[in-house]
Amino acid sequence: MNLVCDSQVIAEKLTNLEELCLAETGVTPLALHHISRHLTSLRRLDLSRCKQVTDGAVGSVVSGLASLNWLSVAQCSQLTNDGVKQLEKLKQLKHLDVSDLNAPEQSAAEQSE
Repeated sequence: MNLVCDSQVIAEKLTNLEELCLAETGVTPLALHHISRHLTSLRRLDLSRCKQVTDGAVGSVVSGLASLNWLSVAQCSQLTNDGVKQLEKLKQLKHLDVSDLNAPEQSAAEQSE
């Protein structure tokens, strides 16, 4: 089974889903892209301890899931301060967990300047 295709097919079928817990899974940025594109009714998303959640993946979440009111990205080790700043665009958030990120002070692009 191809996990990329599976995530797209699943996302396309569950368009009315309001809560999704992916904590401690190997969810990929591409899978989050599909989720953000198709599961626009999501209100609650748990991505805590997902090692592949990146700034780009958070960008997909921000652009596609504007109605989120609960989000956890706790212990997402790939997430930097740039990704956290993007979360400010989610105006409906009532709960945001960014604990234990260990995000570097600067992104890789800022460090190379």
